[in-house]
Amino acid sequence: MESVIGSGIDIRAGPVFVRGSGDRPAETLVHNELRYRKPRIRNNWLTAFIGEVKRRVVKEGGVTSQRSFLVVVCSAAGESDGAVHGYRFDPDADRFRRQASTPLENPSFVAVHPDRRSLYAVERVDGGVLAAFEFDDRTGALGALNRKPSRGTGPCYVDVDPDGRVVTLANYQGGTVAAYPIEADGRLSDTCTVLEHEGSSVDSNRQREPHPHAARFGPENRFVYVPDLGTDCIESYRCASSDVISGTGCDEPPILEATANGVSIHEGAGPRHLDFHPDGRFAYVVNELDSTVTVLERQSTTGELEPVHSVSTLPPAFDDDNTAADIHVHPTGRWVYATNRGHDSIAVFETDSSGNLLRPMDHVSARGRTPRTFTLAPNGEYLFVANQHGENVVAYRIDADSGSLSAVASVTVQKPVCVEALKLR
Repeated sequence: MESVIGSGIDIRAGPVFVRGSGDRPAETLVHNELRYRKPRIRNNWLTAFIGEVKRRVVKEGGVTSQRSFLVVVCSAAGESDGAVHGYRFDPDADRFRRQASTPLENPSFVAVHPDRRSLYAVERVDGGVLAAFEFDDRTGALGALNRKPSRGTGPCYVDVDPDGRVVTLANYQGGTVAAYPIEADGRLSDTCTVLEHEGSSVDSNRQREPHPHAARFGPENRFVYVPDLGTDCIESYRCASSDVISGTGCDEPPILEATANGVSIHEGAGPRHLDFHPDGRFAYVVNELDSTVTVLERQSTTGELEPVHSVSTLPPAFDDDNTAADIHVHPTGRWVYATNRGHDSIAVFETDSSGNLLRPMDHVSARGRTPRTFTLAPNGEYLFVANQHGENVVAYRIDADSGSLSAVASVTVQKPVCVEALKLR
């Protein structure tokens, strides 16, 4: 039995009784719902108490929040312990609950189909694998559909176009980008396009050869952008129309075609991931090697990118080793977030009214080592970060007025390397 301090009222496992009112039930928990009987006493203290009861019952898991999220976490714990986990995150209770786990040998990234009926994961096994799964969007449980070779070693990123037609992936060690059509049941068709990158840059340890690190669809779904850490370039590929994608040919015509609109980032930057402003006019790329974010103006008709300026992800006084990792733009376009591995923080930036300038606002502890990836809840209310060597996933509440972050919950996960969040229906 738990007491509400100063109220002289007990919260019991069954109905809640109010002393001094004839022990009539004020609230009763029935079939995981709160049914409220209006009490005869309408004092202000009683109204406040009932609100506290509701909050506490919800926090104990008695009520299903309409704002709950399914958080999908990719755990690259090793050959025998890797998995994709599904966690329910309830904002009213500020806690995670694991719903499902599907063993995978060495997954590194996942993407959910827009219809939420299938999920795609890249695995660093057998020279590189792309796997398709049936997906339960209530629990995160997976059922195998089929597997295809990634067409390059070290697959590190996967994306699905907003229309659900194509899966793209980047192979870090192999220096290639691949695109697969998606069949009606979510299965992967044969590889239709494999593109090989060429070049190098100034860092003799990390940039002796190409290392594509993402393959992200742009806002209009006509272009795919590939930051290449090894060449200090962002390559741009034009995506084929739906009738081409639905064809049966394997190589003619291709799903992705190179354009002349690739762009160079400053030497030694090491572009890794990118995201877009909601209006599509600007892209933001996080550069791993020199811990910066570069703002790029984007032409929607051609897909061309033009660098505007760059800003550090680190506080001025920090001079230790660091590599930047992930980046996302808030749905309002007002804030940009990026992670630091070494400083182990989330950098918070404010955009100007147009989106083309970033102003550093804050550096918030990741509450774990090596924040490799993170994601924003679809409504922009929460941020979830996966701390690869901190063995945890941390939830932050995003202030709607300032964009500032407040940590509210954490869950232990073995070597989390990717995280996605869906609003539960």
